[in-house]
Amino acid sequence: MARAPEMPAVGRWNWWRSALYWIGGSLGRAIFFPGRLTVTGVERIPTEGAFLLAANHTSYIDPPVIGGSILGRRRLCYMAHSGLFRIPVFGPIISAVGAFPVKRGVADRKAIRMAADLLRAGHPVLVFPEGTRSPSDVAHLPSELGAAYLAALSGAPVIPVGVIGTSRVLPRGALFLRPRRAEVRFGPPVDLPMLGQGRRDKTALADAAYAIMGGIVALTGLPHPGVAGTPSEVWPEGTGPDWKPKNVDEEPD
Repeated sequence: MARAPEMPAVGRWNWWRSALYWIGGSLGRAIFFPGRLTVTGVERIPTEGAFLLAANHTSYIDPPVIGGSILGRRRLCYMAHSGLFRIPVFGPIISAVGAFPVKRGVADRKAIRMAADLLRAGHPVLVFPEGTRSPSDVAHLPSELGAAYLAALSGAPVIPVGVIGTSRVLPRGALFLRPRRAEVRFGPPVDLPMLGQGRRDKTALADAAYAIMGGIVALTGLPHPGVAGTPSEVWPEGTGPDWKPKNVDEEPD
């Protein structure tokens, strides 16, 4: 009998990491005044086994808000830009609550391997197909192939998440939270027949990435941005393939 894959260290939850995660997830919901955060579709989150949560991304508070939305159901690990781990105090905290670094703009094989190992060991992983925070709350950025590649590698189901309003709660460059409404919507698993029989060619991955982004778009109601590097690619007005946010998480590695 084949041995089950070993759980990577980031997915091993001892008592103090579990307590810190619970506190972080609780704070992720507590930052909203009563009635200002609406969560729907939580019943679609499996109570056991691996899955990918694929969400749009507009604010730094997205991970704790999403994690807090399913706090009583599952604990998540998630990729975070490597620059964040160099921030004193903040870096160690996000490491303790399930984040692991990914280098943006390159094929970070180590991060992909970590995510795939977590999925194979039965742990859920949160990913942001756009690869970075969108500068616009009226359109998504084109998606990258990462989420589709992880789905192909692991065979894990992909559950889309639509996050609405967090960019108004903590806008890009803001230091303080603002009292605004937000929503987290969990959709049904995305059907990915193009990844059948272990297919991982670029065409299959691009089609899968388009379908995953389509699942997110169905929840947010924003325009479909397509997949980066394909004819479907559409950038929001005022951005483009060379657009880079000027933030600490864009410092060179």
